[in-house]
Amino acid sequence: MILKKITLFLGGIRLILLRIMIIILLLFSVGLFLFYKNSNNQQLSLDRNKDKAIRNSFDAIYKVKSKNFEIILFDYACYSWMVDFIKKPKSKKPEEYITATNEMQLSVFQVFDLNKNTVYCSNSGLTDNDTLLFNDSFFNKLYKNKNLNFFIKYDTLILEIHASTVHQSEDVNKTEKPEGYLIVGKLWDKAYINELSTITNTKIYLKLLKKSQIIDNHFIQLKDINNKTIANVYYSPKTYLKNIVLVSNGFFEMYTLIIALIIITLCFSCFEYYIMRPIQILDNSLKNGDFTILGPIIQRENELSSLAGKIQEYYGQVDWAQNEIAEMNRTKNELTQTYEELLTQKDTVEKQNEELALQSDKLASAHYEIMFKNNQLEFQNTQITDSIKYASMIQKAVLTPQFNIEKIFKDHLIFFKPKEILSGDFYWFKEFYGKYYFACADCTGHGFSGAMMSMLGISFLNELTHHHNDKNITPAIILDKLRLKVVETLHQTGEIGQIRDGMDIGLCMFDPENKKLEYAGAYNVLYQIVIHTDNTIELIEHKGDRMPVGIYDNPEPFTNFCFDLKEGDTFYLSTDGYIDQFGGPNKKKLNKQNFKNLLNSIQHLNLSEQRLYIKDFLKSWIGTLEQVDDITVIGIKFL
Repeated sequence: MILKKITLFLGGIRLILLRIMIIILLLFSVGLFLFYKNSNNQQLSLDRNKDKAIRNSFDAIYKVKSKNFEIILFDYACYSWMVDFIKKPKSKKPEEYITATNEMQLSVFQVFDLNKNTVYCSNSGLTDNDTLLFNDSFFNKLYKNKNLNFFIKYDTLILEIHASTVHQSEDVNKTEKPEGYLIVGKLWDKAYINELSTITNTKIYLKLLKKSQIIDNHFIQLKDINNKTIANVYYSPKTYLKNIVLVSNGFFEMYTLIIALIIITLCFSCFEYYIMRPIQILDNSLKNGDFTILGPIIQRENELSSLAGKIQEYYGQVDWAQNEIAEMNRTKNELTQTYEELLTQKDTVEKQNEELALQSDKLASAHYEIMFKNNQLEFQNTQITDSIKYASMIQKAVLTPQFNIEKIFKDHLIFFKPKEILSGDFYWFKEFYGKYYFACADCTGHGFSGAMMSMLGISFLNELTHHHNDKNITPAIILDKLRLKVVETLHQTGEIGQIRDGMDIGLCMFDPENKKLEYAGAYNVLYQIVIHTDNTIELIEHKGDRMPVGIYDNPEPFTNFCFDLKEGDTFYLSTDGYIDQFGGPNKKKLNKQNFKNLLNSIQHLNLSEQRLYIKDFLKSWIGTLEQVDDITVIGIKFL
């Protein structure tokens, strides 16, 4: 029970504030722990073995010095001037090839040949002599180690020596015998030691040793070529502990100030976020009656959220009650309106029922009358269809050639495909005074109207050739007379509104005795295929006159063409139905050029096979589309 009371007391906002205080205390404790640990580490570091600390510190100083010095060291592979200088020392001046020794901060620069003779020496005040000599043990060790670093002791200073063998520049792997030696030196004088002290912020001094002195192993030792210690370098840090204490104190004061500011900021922020802001939202909600803004407070689950939840619940119940009352009023009004509409609809339905009963009788009578008329129309349609089919039979009979075409034209084709039962296209064959006439015509219109014109055309052609006494009548004269017959028969005067029907026709006459072919055309074309001696195929297009057989504004006599026939010549006549047919992948017209290409491509076939090819190609070209016009193609090959 007591635990439950404590839990309730510490719940909500109190628990949040308590958590914040605990976090702040933990942060403060961690900061103090880190501060004291850092102080202890610094003290322990100062209390360690001084000899080791000094040795490590000087090693760092020595590495700094060595790193700077390595910039001026030469590699084993030397420059060409060095080798040339060893061989001919008097003809070369190293100053012309390298940086001056004073700019390189070198105390000594020497070049030796293989006989260990100095061929060049440059110094900056080390001695008054121009040559710095070394004993045989130095050169032996130099030759053995190839790259040697050692010290030489003088009265008041130490000379640090770096040496390398000199090879040709091409001898990258150093396999050949060296050409000489390169010696560079650095003075450990007072100026250089002061420079190291400044760079490392330490106190450094050099102590030269005598032979009788005992070597102190606690400091860095400088050794000569015989590995004997000739000097010690001493090192001592400056007031480092005092600086650590000052920095630590400043750090502790800054850390304490930052923690205090964080505590104050967190307290004000929590008071504002968890207390003042929710109270302000509750006040606005009560003033404006808007409980939708209470959502963020309710989600916090504290004392204020409980109060906000009750306010929201209260407003929700009020809104629910108001909505229920409004809904009941709307329902009442809707029911009243519905009742009145039902009464009105009742009267309307009763009137409509009476009208429907009357209309039902009328519909029954109309249905009987429609059925009677449909039967009459079906009977009439059957009669008309039978009549058209019979007319088609008559038309086909009329189209039959009036001579044995197989005997005269052994290789020929006739492709005739009407759009409907009756056709406006017709073809015509007739023998007259030992000459054979054939034509391909397209009359105005198709179906029944076109068939009427085709029958007139066939009748007029038969009449003109039968009653004409001139044995040498040409196709052009026949078309002239045919045009007069059409105009007179249809009473065409050219006035607006009158019939302007006529036909497009191509008419040919074959003279077997003279082996000639004559042709005249009205808006029609004669295609001639000529096979040359080299088996190349040539298609020649003979265009007729651009005027119809019928009424025309400015009629002129038709032109007569005459051709000498050769064995193998093939001629084609066609109406525009094949050329104007829509189809193919793009649903476009076939066009004349494609028709000509088609004729060229089938010349390896006889005309009977060509007819089947033309038929199949048309079926494939049309596809699912409809035939747009009557189609007629005639082909004759002269053997």
